[in-house]
Amino acid sequence: MESLEDPWERHAGWWQKEFTQGADLEYREQILPITAELMEDCVKILDVGCGEGQISRHLKKSNRFVVGIDRSQKQIEKAIQRKSGPKYLRANARLLPFQENSFDGVLVSLVWEHITEIDRAISEIARVLVAGGRFVLFINHPLLQTPGSGWIDDQILDPPEK
Repeated sequence: MESLEDPWERHAGWWQKEFTQGADLEYREQILPITAELMEDCVKILDVGCGEGQISRHLKKSNRFVVGIDRSQKQIEKAIQRKSGPKYLRANARLLPFQENSFDGVLVSLVWEHITEIDRAISEIARVLVAGGRFVLFINHPLLQTPGSGWIDDQILDPPEK
């Protein structure tokens, strides 16, 4: 695990203030509803890089078994403090502390670009995901939002954004 000098630990409070508990429009109007829709048929969900648990809490509202993991101790402590129902663990995507075939849904939202051992994370996600399970990946990168990139076709915003 990383030390408390880790940037994820140092900036946890900023993230919790600016992007959680309804503070961020993108989460409220896009990420949460799209995630709920994409994970609709999943019963056991792993939220990799859960932060303080915003998405995990949202998914748990449907009485599913949800586990959120994050490498930041401060984020996990805040998630547990909010007493929302999901289980939370401090863990890293490169070594998931679960048995094979543990989840029928795995979510990685806006953290993939921060994972340094991509091959290992992919192997671990494949290991814990049941055959035919759902893997949902949200990537936040400026290149994917350039005009005409074709990667974003957002029909939720009014007017629609591409």
